[in-house]
Amino acid sequence: AALLLGSTLVARWLLLSRLPEAHPAHELRWGTVFRDLVERTSTLFLVIAALYTGASLLKLPGAVEKVLSSIFVVALFIQFALWADRIVTALLVWKFAPRRSKAPMRNAISVIEVLVRVGIWSLALLLLFENLGVDVTALVAGLGIGGVAVALAAQRVLGDLFSSLAIVLDRPFEVGDVIVFGDQRG
Repeated sequence: AALLLGSTLVARWLLLSRLPEAHPAHELRWGTVFRDLVERTSTLFLVIAALYTGASLLKLPGAVEKVLSSIFVVALFIQFALWADRIVTALLVWKFAPRRSKAPMRNAISVIEVLVRVGIWSLALLLLFENLGVDVTALVAGLGIGGVAVALAAQRVLGDLFSSLAIVLDRPFEVGDVIVFGDQRG
């Protein structure tokens, strides 16, 4: 386990020394994204993975093996969520980079980033609980019912939010266009 951990840390150090430094947030280079992924690889995760790999080669009591497996699963899902968070953020920057300079677009992209991050971490937690043996069926059903209740209660607010996102992202009109809505003209 110590040899595996040492070689992993050396490989991480070598990768970080050879990968390009970060650029401004609006500029996306996949080399820097890969560097961020390597940097976001937690040393604690590497230690847990090395211990789990080393312990799998030994004959341990069932309870100890189960605890080590559970710890590894928790660390693995947290690490995957960290990686997914960075990849999705990079994809959003890449997709919306040309339009990011305008204030309404920045706000819309920020809302989308928050929603995506909440989705990633929620999915990671649900998968984590499922793999630890917790029955998440009732939790998912409760979240679904709760989501419907919140959506019904905040129907106007959510409608306005999605309408504003649609206007900002689709850009059906630009500043300076003449718009007629009913008897209103502007």
